[in-house]
Amino acid sequence: MYLIKANFYDDFYIYKDGILIMTATRKYIWFAGVKIQVFSKENELLLSYRYFNFFISFIKIKYQKLPEKIELMRNKWRNIWININNQRIDLKFNFPLQKKMAIIKINGENSAIVRQKVISSDLNYEIEFHKESELEIYCILFFLMNISTIESL
Repeated sequence: MYLIKANFYDDFYIYKDGILIMTATRKYIWFAGVKIQVFSKENELLLSYRYFNFFISFIKIKYQKLPEKIELMRNKWRNIWININNQRIDLKFNFPLQKKMAIIKINGENSAIVRQKVISSDLNYEIEFHKESELEIYCILFFLMNISTIESL
């Protein structure tokens, strides 16, 4: 199981089975959204992207050093998903937000459940995969991309 910990408007810490595997730093830029950089536990930059939300959400990947390249895709209704080697990862949020916050799908198949816990000013997101997959880390990164600024809801 994966655990993502954050404090409101602070950095994200990503754990797998209690071990820190990644850190995501956020820098808020006035009227330009949020710049997020994801680092491995060895402090190596893995991914850098910018998130901007003004009526429509925009995510733009600036840099990536991952084993497989992430391609952001969107349709005419502005739904966003990612492709990795012709495999599609979707994220569907439950609105209004509930304890079972979202479902992650790989190639249309339910693969993981995201649960949210708010403890005072701390946020905890638990991501539980139904079966092991080599795309787990990409699912985690895509989830981070989608909650980069909405975590205070």
